[in-house]
Amino acid sequence: MQPVSVNRIDWTDQQSGTSQVFSLSYACPLHTASPVQFLVRRKQWKLILCGRDPIEHISVASHIPSDFRKWIKNAIVAHQSGQTLSGIFMLRTFIEQYWKALGPVRAATQKITKPTGDELGAAYNATLPDAVRQKFPSLLKIYNKLSQAIHEADDSDAIFDNAKTDIEEHFDAKRLYRVEDEFVKVEKPQPAQGPPPAES
Repeated sequence: MQPVSVNRIDWTDQQSGTSQVFSLSYACPLHTASPVQFLVRRKQWKLILCGRDPIEHISVASHIPSDFRKWIKNAIVAHQSGQTLSGIFMLRTFIEQYWKALGPVRAATQKITKPTGDELGAAYNATLPDAVRQKFPSLLKIYNKLSQAIHEADDSDAIFDNAKTDIEEHFDAKRLYRVEDEFVKVEKPQPAQGPPPAES
């Protein structure tokens, strides 16, 4: 990567004194892709990376179901951007959406109009081998810890990091014990059709 351009903005803050913002552009001389932009702020002697465009590629463990990795990726980006509570919410969303897409979970909760997280988690636990349930982190327990953090607005780094690690360990256990998922294809509702056009 080679620098393409550097722009600087100076201003004086009444509380912290002089500050600067640098916009740094870098490009690879061997490729024609757009330059990568970095936004760096200087407050006195401290440099802070405030942004990047495009956002860096986030890798997710291969044993995480591919259709749901976007929630994990978005959670990591939020956490690394200082929005840990949003990241915690997305980790919980990942678990909930994963449960709802599983055929056995949907079958076990089909008579419940709006199943709660506890009901979805209990139905999911019933599909797991004893070895996975007893020896590895429980998605239901992770879900409940994340829910508690959301209700208490607790944006602790430890809660996020522990939950992410436990989620990865849970799915690694399923890979180890060759537990296959049975997903249900959810049809998106079709837009309502209007009345046919009047004949002229």
